[in-house]
Amino acid sequence: MEIETGNLGDLETRGSGWVVGFSPETEEGSGLRFVPDAKDTTGPCIKWMAHLIGDGRGRNKPVNEGRTLSVLVSETGEFRLKFSCDPSLAEGVHEVVLRRHGDYAIWGGGIYHEWTVAEACTIMTIRWK
Repeated sequence: MEIETGNLGDLETRGSGWVVGFSPETEEGSGLRFVPDAKDTTGPCIKWMAHLIGDGRGRNKPVNEGRTLSVLVSETGEFRLKFSCDPSLAEGVHEVVLRRHGDYAIWGGGIYHEWTVAEACTIMTIRWK
C-alpha cells in the first residue's frame, strides 16, 4: 500500500513550495504527491509556502490557467495580490490583501498576478484545471 505522511512545512520542495500536483522541478519517481510536468493532469495542485518580508518570487508570474485559490493559513501576516488581464499589470489592476487568518483570493484563467509580502506569513495555494 502506497502512503506518504508528514508535515507540509518540513517537505523539500526545491524552493517551489508546491507540495501536491505538478511542477517543472518534479522528477519521475518523486512519490505519490507529484505528477511530472511532462504528464497532463487536471487534478489539484497544492502549495504550502512560508513567506518572509521581501520575498522576491512574486513578480513575473505566468498567466493563470484554470483556477487558483490562495489562503492565509498563518495566524498573522499580510500577503498582497495584484491581478490584471494586462501582462504588465499596468492597467485594470485589482488588489487584494490577505491579513486575517483564513482570508483568501480565488481567480480564474487568463489572469496575470503578482504578490508581495508585507508581513511574514504562510500561504496555502490550490490550483486546478
